[in-house]
Amino acid sequence: MDDALHTTIDPHLAAFLVNEGARFVGLERSGPKRVHYSFIADLQLHTLIRVYRASLPVLIVPSQLFETLHDLRCLSIDRGRPFSPSTHV
Repeated sequence: MDDALHTTIDPHLAAFLVNEGARFVGLERSGPKRVHYSFIADLQLHTLIRVYRASLPVLIVPSQLFETLHDLRCLSIDRGRPFSPSTHV
């Protein structure tokens, strides 16, 4: 059985999820300004989404989060910058 996926078009949510260790599957560009970010839909992912949407305080290293956002954006436009979610955990 394949794992269920959760997809978002919110790049900030995607960066937060990757930064916090959610299992990133990949992305797909569906238009000039629209990218779909896909994650394995598990308990950890849904917990992180609830934290994000509820604006709960979370301890984050800002530079790491911004680097993750930058890497996802580069990946979405194929600038060739290597991306490994494991380096952002």
